[in-house]
Amino acid sequence: MKLVLAHCVCHICKYQAELAMLPPDTYGEFLLWGEGGQCRYLLALTDAVYAEVGDIVDEITGGGESGWESADNLQRVFGVVACDKAADGESFGIRRLPRCPGCQGSPLSLDRYTNPAVIVDVDVPSPSYHGWKQLSSEDKRKRVGEALRAAAVGKAVS
Repeated sequence: MKLVLAHCVCHICKYQAELAMLPPDTYGEFLLWGEGGQCRYLLALTDAVYAEVGDIVDEITGGGESGWESADNLQRVFGVVACDKAADGESFGIRRLPRCPGCQGSPLSLDRYTNPAVIVDVDVPSPSYHGWKQLSSEDKRKRVGEALRAAAVGKAVS
């Protein structure tokens, strides 16, 4: 797939790296990163598990939130609740970049896209959902509820 190189930086040790990212303003597509640098590509608009988790999020939150808040909640919890873990045992996250390989202290942060844009062709696998698919409906709902509560705590302090 075609991705754009972006400059990323660690705010602790100032380590710099270039990562292949989706172009800015991409809609309905996400890169899910594990802390160790593994990446998965999600075409959310056609992904049945993403839709299923979204329905559960809306059910738990009462569906009364704005579309933006509902999408925000879904994106905060999706990788943790539905995706199989990375080979290093870490969960994937939509809003996460890998941990800094220099100091291991914090995730890298997007600084800027290359200018002019540098397009790279990268093979990025899709997430797998073997564990999620084996859960009962009740266990799925419980898992999503726990993740939403944890995400709400994270939102309050971030």
